[in-house]
Amino acid sequence: MLLHGLAAGRHRNDYLGAINSIPRNSRLMYVHSYQSYIWNTITSRRLKQFGLKPIVGDLVMVGEKEASAVELEEDANAPPTKVRVKAVSETDVGNYDITDIVLPLPGHDIEFPHNEVSEWYKDLLAVDGLDTEKLKHKVKDYSLPGAYRKLVTKPVDLSWSVISYDDKTESLLLSDLDRLNHQEEPKSKPDGQYKALKIEMTLPSSSYATMAVREVLKMDTSAAHQSTLNDDGAT
Repeated sequence: MLLHGLAAGRHRNDYLGAINSIPRNSRLMYVHSYQSYIWNTITSRRLKQFGLKPIVGDLVMVGEKEASAVELEEDANAPPTKVRVKAVSETDVGNYDITDIVLPLPGHDIEFPHNEVSEWYKDLLAVDGLDTEKLKHKVKDYSLPGAYRKLVTKPVDLSWSVISYDDKTESLLLSDLDRLNHQEEPKSKPDGQYKALKIEMTLPSSSYATMAVREVLKMDTSAAHQSTLNDDGAT
């Protein structure tokens, strides 16, 4: 579609016009995915280097806010909601735990941590020829003010159970449609050949159950790996 936009007469040598030929939702997804890539890379390094404890210069949100309010980048055209953050100091670092710490998605209107993590952002953006000023654009769709996400989130409403079953193709969960049709929950079979762990939890926006399960099981939760387990005869 991008090449088609460039080849079209009205967009020849008009790179922005060619990009705009891509549906808006897709364009925004690409931009936000880049922000998430930077955030994920920095988060992995932060946890590997400093572990699950706050350090001086980390950022925390000022005042009580729901986790969903941290996300500001979902609609680039939405009026920005200013989130206040402050840096943890030597005198109050003991007042926080790892679930209080936030890291920014890169943007032109956010505050970076007051420690070496800030340099990590600059170095990673520089690899792609970017800095925070270049994340500001006259076209709103491509202007990224930035946002904050919790470094670590604890799930709530957590429950789990073990289900025994025989048929590998049998669905062990009800879909929303099943629930609307008042179908009964699948029941565990006492003498079932296989066992499944059923976990239910509530997570805020931009947090994923697959990551929570990965941390619990300490194994690869990708679809590609999981599909091999049946081939190996795993339960």
